[in-house]
Amino acid sequence: MPAKGKSIEVDEDLDFQQREWTLERIGWIAMAVIVLLSLIGLFGDGPISQSTIGEEGGFEFTYARFARNNSQSEIQVSIPESLIQEGQASFWIDQNYLEGIQIENIFPEPEDTLLYSDRITYTFATGNSAFPFEVKFDITTESIGINNGKAGTANGQQVQFTQVVYP
Repeated sequence: MPAKGKSIEVDEDLDFQQREWTLERIGWIAMAVIVLLSLIGLFGDGPISQSTIGEEGGFEFTYARFARNNSQSEIQVSIPESLIQEGQASFWIDQNYLEGIQIENIFPEPEDTLLYSDRITYTFATGNSAFPFEVKFDITTESIGINNGKAGTANGQQVQFTQVVYP
């Protein structure tokens, strides 16, 4: 049985304890925000990771807004019937963007590829395809950081985009 009247003295610092609790709450909130951002696609696949730019019913370019270095992603290009000339669909992607990626596969395969100093132009035979004509690029990112790019068509429709590549 413990002896009566004896106690252990413990120093209390209520101000320190309040600051510690506040920092703990801030830490929990920060972790919750990071998990939420991950779920919506800031660090990979999710609703905000994909972006489609271009005119409705016109030239459209769909890409991964956020990607990881050396990871695979996809670019989709949509060309409406109004931009098809003599059974061929043609568009270009600038070299600045292409230097930061490796193209693994293009479907369908281009009929012709022309290399210019600032861009590569891809030409496809549309045949009996449905419209809009869709082209898919399987790519692997090769540079960390912000990769700015442009894409467009021969008639002057152009889009600018930015892809953030995480390590």
